[in-house]
Amino acid sequence: MIELSGEKKVGQAKDKVLDFLSDPNLFSSCLGNVENLHSEKDGNFVARFKIAVPKKFGVSYMENVNATMNFKLSRLPDAVEWKGSGRTVGVKLIIVLRLETRDEDSGTKLCWHASMNAGVIEKLLGDQNLREIANDMANQILECVSTRIM
Repeated sequence: MIELSGEKKVGQAKDKVLDFLSDPNLFSSCLGNVENLHSEKDGNFVARFKIAVPKKFGVSYMENVNATMNFKLSRLPDAVEWKGSGRTVGVKLIIVLRLETRDEDSGTKLCWHASMNAGVIEKLLGDQNLREIANDMANQILECVSTRIM
């Protein structure tokens, strides 16, 4: 199990941030490497990702990894939680992303926590390599969120 967390200042009101994070059509635009995405009637969505594994990790047989994930959205008063489950290279993958918002001078502080159970993938890539990939993806998502909320 890999866990990551951090904070990001967003120069918008908390309500706008929560609205963006809880709209699959808006928030999914910040999920990198999405090849295919479709929303379901209940507001949840299914996404297919293609994730490039850097050559420096020395696992050439896993140059690109495809993952199909089903995401369930929960909106709370001051937070949004995305729970995803799916498969990649034949292995079950579970991701939980919790995004909490706090009012701050001239904007909102976005506090995030992500946990990922990647099973055998963690052993194949190595804990540190998988953390690096996950952390890079989290930083890209947060940067996108902070620039796209209007």
